[in-house]
Amino acid sequence: MRYKPRRLFSLLVAPLAILTGFAEPVRSDSTALALAVDQMTAQMRVSDVLYGDLDLNGEQEALLLTEEGCISGACDWHLIGSGGVAGWGVLASGSGLRTELVETYPEGHVIRSDGVILAWDGVALRPYHDLLAMMGSSRQAQAAEARLINRLTGNSYKAMDFRVHEADPFLDGKVWRLVVLNGTELRKSQEFHLISPDQKLAMSGTSFERPWLFQDVVDGDIVLRVVSVTSSGFMVETLP
Repeated sequence: MRYKPRRLFSLLVAPLAILTGFAEPVRSDSTALALAVDQMTAQMRVSDVLYGDLDLNGEQEALLLTEEGCISGACDWHLIGSGGVAGWGVLASGSGLRTELVETYPEGHVIRSDGVILAWDGVALRPYHDLLAMMGSSRQAQAAEARLINRLTGNSYKAMDFRVHEADPFLDGKVWRLVVLNGTELRKSQEFHLISPDQKLAMSGTSFERPWLFQDVVDGDIVLRVVSVTSSGFMVETLP
């Protein structure tokens, strides 16, 4: 089988708790936030506005779901809140087919966009609670895995050159391996390769941090979202 990952969306721009349910759209008491939301809604078509205190600082943020930039059905969204001395405005932006604000336990909210979970910590929006985090720590690669990577990529790596993360994203008992190279000379970005259960190279790329893997469902089928960090922000690609 030959895999062809496709890019779903790019974000322009930490940990909370387990997801429990969807946030209800409620009115924010913040006059400054309300003004920032009004300014945004006057500039673009907004389908919904959801409120929640994402960084647990006592002030709400607003998630604006728009009808703008809807390429292949993936529409733009914007997180609005306080930027400190910069004032109130857009904290982060992205796009997705399905974007929602989700409550966490015991308190707080996260954004879930096409299966990718994003947490705002007051400074940055970051992926959170992915499949690899739930699987535990990575492990040192084995010699056989090094030979496999070399055969697939045409390189001459040693087992000590990379770490291996494992996950079963399609819930079929078959393990996928994310191989992350150490010390690659690409301005501190890390080369990575995603190996399918049938020993095929499903995806390769570079990321400034360990890539994140998320599970999503499209038309009743499970798909895998792979999130990497580029110089311009987060990039999300989809398998199969």
